[in-house]
Amino acid sequence: MNISNLQLNHTYKNYKQLCEVLEMPMKGGNAKKAQLKELERYFKYNKEGNKFIITHIYKVPLPKNNNKTQYISEIAKLILDKAVHQNNRGKLFISKSKLMSELRMVNENYAYAKYKQLRLAKHMNITIEEVEEFYLTSDDLLKRNIEAALNSLRSQSLIFWSHAMTLCVIETEAETNMNFDIKVNKYEHVNEFQEESTVFEASQPVSYRTYRKATDEEIELVLQVERDVLLKYKCDTVNDIYKRKLNKKFYKDVNDILMEHSNIHRYYNSYEIICNEKYIYSKWEELQDLQLGIEERETSMNNLNKGVMDRINTNVENRHNKAIDMINNDDVDNKQRVERRSNKKYKTNGFQLTDTLINKDALSLEEPFEKMLIKK
Repeated sequence: MNISNLQLNHTYKNYKQLCEVLEMPMKGGNAKKAQLKELERYFKYNKEGNKFIITHIYKVPLPKNNNKTQYISEIAKLILDKAVHQNNRGKLFISKSKLMSELRMVNENYAYAKYKQLRLAKHMNITIEEVEEFYLTSDDLLKRNIEAALNSLRSQSLIFWSHAMTLCVIETEAETNMNFDIKVNKYEHVNEFQEESTVFEASQPVSYRTYRKATDEEIELVLQVERDVLLKYKCDTVNDIYKRKLNKKFYKDVNDILMEHSNIHRYYNSYEIICNEKYIYSKWEELQDLQLGIEERETSMNNLNKGVMDRINTNVENRHNKAIDMINNDDVDNKQRVERRSNKKYKTNGFQLTDTLINKDALSLEEPFEKMLIKK
């Protein structure tokens, strides 16, 4: 791109001529929109039909949009505030879903409806495919956001973080059950919305579910079972499982074997976060600046919630626009997905899902969901 060729107050008859003057390639669809947005860092222009009228040329280009940086910084600030809180004393062991909820990146409906997706689809009168895609894309986005914030804090030597496996273990009241010698039996019920509920029974009363970090031996057991089930489905990787849409069957098989072997009901990834202990305890007065006041914390979480909503809705709109550009292309990999995304209801439904599952002010789904199970 050569801005020096541009003339102030000059009118360029169309996009093609503007590209020729700036010595840049012509693009289409969302790539063209992004290109024109980037040009606004270098000059201002007015549009009259196809014409571009140059009204101002910046001597120094404007900085790139820093919304993403600000968005990640908000997450980092809230994570650090949570970690240095007196009750946590510089250490956190927390799941992704709990962290998202406690930072107000999502509302309570997000976790509640995640395993009730068919009910959610019927309640909102949208397709199950749209609900599944919303969770898949938003989970991926929010995970990347959290880990970008954690990496930012790590680069400042404020924390060290890592993934850790968490187990949900079914315990019994017997003290002799340390090696799982008392077998716990699992009974499952599937309702009309294909949602599973689980009851546990044992020779000694089931006391509670324990959530804790897995030991090295337990991690090895999980890996062995996962590998065996991968081979059963003739898949090389877990990604292959998801591509073939076998993930529900895969994890049910894995969890059933773990339950049979070691009373492990399920497992998932958590974040283990350790703060700079010397910085925290030897410089506590300085650290007070890292702890947010109640009002500031509320403002920060509310801003983050709005930022997440805006980001997810922007992504929904981008997928919709991209699908419209591709709808007449016979070479697309997934024609059915492109057709679904190009539908005019796709964007509206996506925005409604954001409002229901992300918006901090959304109404609870618990009561309407329970009413859906009442037989007439």
